[in-house]
Amino acid sequence: MATPHPPIAIIGMSFRGPGDAHNIEAYWNMLEQGVSAWSKVPAERWNADAFYHPDVEAVECNNTKGGHFIRQDVSEFDANFFGVQATEAKSMDPQQRTLLEVAWEAFENAGADINDLKESDTGVYIAQFTKDYENNMYKDTRFVPVSLCDS
Repeated sequence: MATPHPPIAIIGMSFRGPGDAHNIEAYWNMLEQGVSAWSKVPAERWNADAFYHPDVEAVECNNTKGGHFIRQDVSEFDANFFGVQATEAKSMDPQQRTLLEVAWEAFENAGADINDLKESDTGVYIAQFTKDYENNMYKDTRFVPVSLCDS
């Protein structure tokens, strides 16, 4: 006979998503209203027209002019709050900075005091994808973090 799994409880959540889904409440509102987060590629991301080709087989092109983009300014990060040096924060992947913010917000959403969680059976489960920031950093060695160059 299988051992029963101990009960779990989801007591806090946080979220960053595309369009207006900058937090869990806004995400639920979008779902309730059937609002799509699809938009044209923001000009500050890349020039979609310059790389567009309708043929999916076209090399070094893409066949879309839009997608689902986060609108929040990921450069607005309170490095000091998280104990991160400003120079380190500058070279951090924006997804890492966002992860710190969202994990903290999940604890706040749960009404949890971070100090009460020490030595407890508490977990934070996250999902994120891509590593395009890292790939782009290595294209120009002037922007590779110093810590990676030290030996």
